[in-house]
Amino acid sequence: MIKYFVLLFNMMGLLIFNFFSNDVTVEIKAPETVQAGTDFTIEIVFNKGKATGLARFQQDLPEGVTAVTDNNSQLSNADFKFQYQKLRLMWLLLPADEVITVKYTIHVDPSFKGKLKLGGQFNYLKENQRIPVDAKEVVVNVTAGSGVVADSTHNKQPDQTNNTGVEFMLPSDKHITCIRQKPYKNEAGDALIVNISVDQDFGNKYAKIDEDIPSGYIAEAIDTKGGIFTFKDKKVKILWMNLPAESNFSVSYKLKPEDKYVTLGDVNIKGSFSLLDIEKTYNVPVKQEGSSSDVAENKDPNKDIKKEDKKLDPKEQKKQEELKKQEEKKEAQRKKDEDKKEAQRKKDEEKKEAQKLKEEKRQEEKQRQKELAEQKKQDKLNKGNRVTNPEKGVVYKVQVGAGHQQINASYYFRRLKVKDRISLEHHEGWRKYTVGAFPQYKSARDYRVYIWDSTPISDAFVSAYNDGNRITVQEALMIANQKWMK
Repeated sequence: MIKYFVLLFNMMGLLIFNFFSNDVTVEIKAPETVQAGTDFTIEIVFNKGKATGLARFQQDLPEGVTAVTDNNSQLSNADFKFQYQKLRLMWLLLPADEVITVKYTIHVDPSFKGKLKLGGQFNYLKENQRIPVDAKEVVVNVTAGSGVVADSTHNKQPDQTNNTGVEFMLPSDKHITCIRQKPYKNEAGDALIVNISVDQDFGNKYAKIDEDIPSGYIAEAIDTKGGIFTFKDKKVKILWMNLPAESNFSVSYKLKPEDKYVTLGDVNIKGSFSLLDIEKTYNVPVKQEGSSSDVAENKDPNKDIKKEDKKLDPKEQKKQEELKKQEEKKEAQRKKDEDKKEAQRKKDEEKKEAQKLKEEKRQEEKQRQKELAEQKKQDKLNKGNRVTNPEKGVVYKVQVGAGHQQINASYYFRRLKVKDRISLEHHEGWRKYTVGAFPQYKSARDYRVYIWDSTPISDAFVSAYNDGNRITVQEALMIANQKWMK
């Protein structure tokens, strides 16, 4: 007897736990290992429980990794957007299912290698409060593809070493030198010109230049000698599938201030040159040459201007050192001001995003109240299973959806590419949505096929009515003396 009592107590406890537990969880599913230069499908399972209304999922992806949609994608009515290495899924109205699944494609650049960390955050509204839910991070190991340069810049600054098994010491009979001349102002005085000279005797190989640009500047290409120029996340990349034919060549780009508060001056640029030869990667740093006065006097270091060496007396030397300290102090203050400005900008963006989310929720609630008022008005007119303002005699319609919860039918079906006016019917506790009104079954059947072909709705079917009462199609055919057709 005690045994049965304990068993009953445990079952009641389990039921109570399941009843009150309504945790929202997000699970990311991805392969453990992929090859650089290939695509793979990522699956995200949202166990949202009873959550409804406005929601958003955001995922940050590193440089070299992009998110796209294709024929295999499954978005569960979410708006998909990928920009500035951020993926956003937005629902104005979450699906009614307690568990929804989203699938999309991840493309990995051939140069990416290492560990790809995939996480994200899901935000939904509960009692007008934004509730964040972090997805458990998964790690995908990205291996180098055949004939692809192994790019280690995602994890560390490249150096010339053979300890990793990826980068190698230069052979004794080969050389690579990469010199960056001191950046100088252009003639207009609104940008800094960066020239890089490359001298190598490996020949026509796959190679690239990576440059880290300081904050406050954007980079634009000038002359890349046929290379592909990109600028993202304060990084300049110039990529050659085949290096220029000449062994010694120069490339150039310019740095422009992001806003009027940035003053052109000395910039600290760190870079490297990488080359692939018979599946071995050689990396050398980009060394910088030139005098600090070149920037201030708008002098081009390409012009070989000779200067006489002058020896400073102790007083002048001390003065120069004090000026240098003052300049360093100003530079430190400038960087501090830039960081403060960047922090304020991010704070303003977050505030604007929160206000936008709040306004969207307010508009959604306003629309919901409007629809609810209209629905109450219609409910007073509806009796039993009849249709409001019914057509006389036998009529056939095409049902495109049904549900228990009230929705903005016009907006919802417009997103599903249904252009016809949506009619609402209350039938056996369901809200059923139909389009069209056809006196002949064949016309309704043909329109059902049109819905299948022109919209994502694959389960539309023909429904029948007699003086507003819903009946079976067979009954309608008998009343109207029509023939059934496939």
